[in-house]
Amino acid sequence: MSNEQASALLDYHMDNKVEAAMRARLQDNPEDGNAWHYLSLALRAQGKASQADAAKDNAARFGLGERDWHIDLRMSGFVDSNVVVVPNALNLAARDRGDIGARIHAVIAGTAFDQGWTHTDWSLAYADMLYQDFSAFALRQMQAGLTQHLDIGDSAGLWIGAHGEQASLGGKRLFVGWNAVGGTVWQPNDNNALNLDLSFGHRNFLSGYGAFTAWRGKASPSWSWQGDGLKATLGGNAAREQTHSGEEAYRQIGASADAGWRILEHIGHGDIWVESGAGFDLRNYQQTNSQPFLIRPLKRRDTQLKLIGSISWKRSVSMWSEKAGETWKFQAGWMRNRSNIDRTAVFDVAQSRDWRRWWTEASIQWHY
Repeated sequence: MSNEQASALLDYHMDNKVEAAMRARLQDNPEDGNAWHYLSLALRAQGKASQADAAKDNAARFGLGERDWHIDLRMSGFVDSNVVVVPNALNLAARDRGDIGARIHAVIAGTAFDQGWTHTDWSLAYADMLYQDFSAFALRQMQAGLTQHLDIGDSAGLWIGAHGEQASLGGKRLFVGWNAVGGTVWQPNDNNALNLDLSFGHRNFLSGYGAFTAWRGKASPSWSWQGDGLKATLGGNAAREQTHSGEEAYRQIGASADAGWRILEHIGHGDIWVESGAGFDLRNYQQTNSQPFLIRPLKRRDTQLKLIGSISWKRSVSMWSEKAGETWKFQAGWMRNRSNIDRTAVFDVAQSRDWRRWWTEASIQWHY
């Protein structure tokens, strides 16, 4: 069934016929954005709201057009209150200056559909973090990734891939790294999904910071649910980083919860979603810290709390092309790190590992 036929049959309320035809098209190409779009309309007309929401998200993700490949382009601007993304030897000075940073971030990602292997994802990302009057802490990062997906039956899937990264700080190379990634997903019904993401890799620090070179591993299970205009996710993580020297090596466990509400739905102009989330991580460092700024030797223990909120406008048809979808998004977050290396454990308060951080980001993503 063509798009024109599907549109005409929906006008005559032949919703069941359109649903069956679109599901047949999706059997041949699960990333047919047009089929997802008309399936969403047919399901909505039958009162199957949660299924319609899921189909609509896929229509926005894959965009409209007769293709077996898809490309996403995401551009964002980011404002950060602090440098907390590099080891303490680097971030303490910047933190104490109270410097505010601005980041530009661009990601281009694509999907190639293959009947035998389901689909392959690739991505390229560039981020440039600049700090006011603090050029020595200008952080530039590049990342690339390739992931292969494979469906198992109608309700499960596997994926495996590799990611690479490199960064420079103040114009000098900071680190290079790689990660092997994999995972699985199981969807027992239209509303629920269980995921397990795994990663293992190595990050090699340069420019005099070789002590932070480390092997890194992480496992992240999660459960997600989607209903009529509502969605929620509960997740956890267990991670370990083992540096070559033992300095800054740690083990971590954490948990997070996110929820979203569709506050406005319009067939022609898209949906508006509001989302919020919270998370915490408990991190135990392995090596006893006996540096001169400490009143007494101790093993560092940190607790990190994260809060985030966002509002997004999702359109299955973009403003500039009927063959592309788009998502506009604004989000803001707050983080706090509490450490036993606090003002009571140091001679100089500036060496405390307690910190707070806020950030905001505005982005637009096109799905073609």
